[in-house]
Amino acid sequence: MMAKTCIFCNLEPETKTREHVIPQWLIRLTNNDTKRKTYLGTEKKLWAPFKNFVFPACEKCNNDFSKLENKTQPIVKKLLSNNEVEESESNILLDWFDKIRIGLWHAELMMDKKTLINPRFGIAERIGKKNRILIIVNTDKKEKGINYYYPSSKSFKSWPSTILFRINHLLFISISNDFFASKKLGFDYIDSFQKININGYAEANIQENNIKKIQKKIVEENQVKHSITIAQALSNGEKQVYFCKKNGIITPFGEKRKIVLEYKYDYYEANKYCHRMICNVQFNFLKERMDFFIKNGIKDDNYRAHRLLMREIANNLNGHNVFKIDDYEYNLK
Repeated sequence: MMAKTCIFCNLEPETKTREHVIPQWLIRLTNNDTKRKTYLGTEKKLWAPFKNFVFPACEKCNNDFSKLENKTQPIVKKLLSNNEVEESESNILLDWFDKIRIGLWHAELMMDKKTLINPRFGIAERIGKKNRILIIVNTDKKEKGINYYYPSSKSFKSWPSTILFRINHLLFISISNDFFASKKLGFDYIDSFQKININGYAEANIQENNIKKIQKKIVEENQVKHSITIAQALSNGEKQVYFCKKNGIITPFGEKRKIVLEYKYDYYEANKYCHRMICNVQFNFLKERMDFFIKNGIKDDNYRAHRLLMREIANNLNGHNVFKIDDYEYNLK
């Protein structure tokens, strides 16, 4: 069982408080019933009220990050009301989903008494530190509520890079990883791996992107044509937000590029596509590393761990009759 550290700084809390991983303002916005119970996503079914879904935090950290919550609340309300969201607000939204994704990761690990994973970082060390993409899908869902899904429980605990999150009728896919989509956004990118150690740290060959051309579709796994994509690539300290509407040409976010959600998907159809998308993205993150192991004839504990995670995601997809992974069966045997 992991030590109960601060969910933000990952250190032992100095002045201990409790952080609601699902913020209270969001609970009120989605039902206003803090006593309602939810399945918390662990391998063992755990139903608990949202108000009890709290974890250790330093008082200072909690106060500092409450500012992000205060900035995010009106933006989420704008999206739910289909009002325009501008570039500066999209940065806040990307930060907030980093916070939610890593917060849920810490929560999952703290609730799993059998886990051997001790997180190497907290929320504060991951906000705006890696390439990130947020995909927003508008649906016809009428019931208010919150749901969140992972590609698989074990893969999320090992690699918290992808999550699907529902807020009322909107679906959000948050993806973050080193150099993710960098090539498609005109930035330097990973050409190949040199070494991957037992802790998952990778040494890679970085290829300079001389073309600097922004490609049309930055997330190949995205099958939801009328979704909105916000992407941010980080290279040598440079940050640029890009905006994509209806899978069209991606352009730098600016005054004339504002988020407006127009098309409404059937909720269950959209949820199926989004679930498949996060599984495919996470699977491909693992496949890149598995290809390195196979190419170099490596079959160590790290190889076996990656194979296990890929198998779990594949079984998850096939069990939902959504997508059958057959191109990579050689990795799953």
